[in-house]
Amino acid sequence: MKEVIINKFIIGLSIGCALFVSVTFCYSEETVLIGVSEYAPLISKKIEFNGSVGRILTDIFVLEGIKVKFEWVPWKRAYMNVKNGKYDLTPCWSKNEEREKEVIFSEPLYQMYHVFFHLKSNPFQWHSYDDLEGLRIGATIGYFYGDDFKKAENDGKIIVDYAPNDALNFKKLAAGRFSLFVANYITGYAIAQRSLTPEEFSKITHNTKSVSKPSNHYVLFAKTAKGKRLRQLFNMGLKHLKENGLLNQYLEKIKLMQCKIIE
Repeated sequence: MKEVIINKFIIGLSIGCALFVSVTFCYSEETVLIGVSEYAPLISKKIEFNGSVGRILTDIFVLEGIKVKFEWVPWKRAYMNVKNGKYDLTPCWSKNEEREKEVIFSEPLYQMYHVFFHLKSNPFQWHSYDDLEGLRIGATIGYFYGDDFKKAENDGKIIVDYAPNDALNFKKLAAGRFSLFVANYITGYAIAQRSLTPEEFSKITHNTKSVSKPSNHYVLFAKTAKGKRLRQLFNMGLKHLKENGLLNQYLEKIKLMQCKIIE
């Protein structure tokens, strides 16, 4: 009789433990912390699904049963927080040697290029960095504009005036604080339209020559065991989105939004 009671107790205890583990597992769903800043139309809390890149990130991780949480901070802080392991990842970054030493890169997410924005009242053409000698050019802290731009700055051919974000730089350009502002072609007009008055925005244009070769942009992951695992999941999810056509569908929305702004 005692053996029966003991066996029932053990079985009951086992079932209870199993239920406890099951419930605990359900409520311990993993969350990915993503460092981002306003970079419309690619990523923005003012756009549905947080923009095209926001939707790509969300779709990939949700399919793996992982929640996503966006932390809206300056880009430089987002990068540093991934580097030190506080955040898991940050999207929309180009590759250079310094970053390759500090973080882990995903497979390429999309390709973009930078151009010089200027006032319509200041007609501007250029063929090489020699044509820019002595000009003051606005740029944003933490961004990489290509090896040619960096070399021209280091050689003293161009004078670079740095500001914390693109929005402030567009305001400075509109106020005549410098002659040119280097920015991403796709996101530039969206940021300018949001940051300037309609009258100021109507005075902005860009030169069609690319500042550097079109560059791939990536998602950066922390150099941690979790970061490596998340990168693997992201790369597999990205491959799936490419194969079923969803990646092109999401990125096409960026182009459509851009055309509406420029027109």
